[in-house]
Formats: sequence, C-alpha cells, structure tokens
Amino acid sequence: MRKQNEFEAVFREFVSGFGGEVLPEPSDTKIADYVFRKQDIVAELKCLMEDQTAAMNMKVAQAVKDWWQKGGKIPPAYDSSKPLEISTAPREIADRWVEILKAPIENFIRDGNRQIRETKQRLNMPDAKGLLLIFNQGNTLHSRPQ
Repeated sequence: MRKQNEFEAVFREFVSGFGGEVLPEPSDTKIADYVFRKQDIVAELKCLMEDQTAAMNMKVAQAVKDWWQKGGKIPPAYDSSKPLEISTAPREIADRWVEILKAPIENFIRDGNRQIRETKQRLNMPDAKGLLLIFNQGNTLHSRPQ
C-alpha cells in the first residue's frame, strides 16, 4: 500500500463526511478511490507530486522563441508590459501552450478513467457518473489542503 500525502488524508475525511465511501484497493487491480452511492458517482483522485512550473515555463519560452524565429508577429493590440497569458497569446503559441500543459496529465487522465470504468463494473453501477479529480500537490500555489 502506498503512503498517503496530506491532501489525500484530508480529502478522505471530506468524502466520508459527505456520505461517500473510501474504497479499499484490491490486490488484483487498481480501482477508483471513492464511491458516492446516493449521488451515483464513482470518483478517482490523482495527485501531481512534482512542481512542473519551471519545466513548463522553459518549454513555453522555447515555443515562443521558435515561433518568433519562424516569423511570428505579436498582435498590435498586445500590451508588452503585461505577462503573456494563454488567453491573449497568438493562436500558434496558445495551441502549443495547451499541448505543453496537457502532456504531464494525459496519463493520469487515461489511468483515472480506466479505474473509474473498472470500479463501475465491479460495483455493478454501469450508469454511475465518473468524476476524476486532479490535485496539484507539487505546485506550491495550490498545495494547501486546509
């Protein structure tokens, strides 16, 4: 059995207090973490444990540099005194930025969805809604469980 992080412990208390069940993990397969029978929800919690901010910033900076070197033009309305934001970046940069942000969590999403499907089958809850929760433990801006 893997060691729980602080957020998982706090979240388990929340689930129990909200009327959900914390599911024991069987030895033969991985299943979802929680079930809310009254609400007909099967939920899986994934915690990102490493701060990826610096690596992401480097990749985005490189994408901007590559785009600039290929002749990309900053829109005239862009205010260079403000930080570049995904919502205001030129489409080519914004699209690449989204790809960079998605890459580290795609496996979590795939695994979580598989665990939810397996749990719905095991608990005979074929019509239950699946809920995948992703907590970014590694990002100090978002890792305060209280």
